[in-house]
Amino acid sequence: MEVKKSSSIMKIIVHNSYLQQLINCISFINQNPNTMRKLLIPAVALTIFAMASCTKPTPDPVQAPAVDSVGEANKALVKNFLNAVFTGDTASVAGYLADDYMQHGPAMRDSLTKEQEVSVWKKNWKEQYRSITYRQAAVLAHNVKPESNSPLAGDWVMEWGNISVEYKNGLPPISFNLHLTMHITNGKVDREYVYYNVADILTQQGFTFVPPAKK
Repeated sequence: MEVKKSSSIMKIIVHNSYLQQLINCISFINQNPNTMRKLLIPAVALTIFAMASCTKPTPDPVQAPAVDSVGEANKALVKNFLNAVFTGDTASVAGYLADDYMQHGPAMRDSLTKEQEVSVWKKNWKEQYRSITYRQAAVLAHNVKPESNSPLAGDWVMEWGNISVEYKNGLPPISFNLHLTMHITNGKVDREYVYYNVADILTQQGFTFVPPAKK
């Protein structure tokens, strides 16, 4: 019982000590208002700054994605090449093609050299095409790393779009979807793969397909 009484007495003494300190502080503030104002304002400002620093950490700066300068240059090359062939600027076509350029498609056995490609566009613009309108749907630049030991290694540009053609030789106008895949080396197109639906074009022009007779 003596231990409990001593503990209670200690609590009362500590409580009274804190109370006395509080009374002394209040008395000092009442007697020295200007001094306390000078002390409290910096203290409050420091407290607010500390709380803001703790609760609102500075976010990491957002890093912009890296720009593929080679890919962008290759896409610009393809855009200029297509603009030349689709607007009839046949004098500029050869400048976008490598000397060993080869085009493949749309049929498995279709292929053109650089000289043949330029010749075909010149002939068609002179004799057939009145206008060509190209609407790009998407374009993608991609690189296949040399260390992959793949025959497809190098820089590629893939293009998707729609073409509308008007003729000056009596053929009806056509519209069809187009996909092109081009390999770029040293700023020139050296391989091109062309994909479009030949049957769809012929149907729009009035052709019909007759299956072979049964033997």
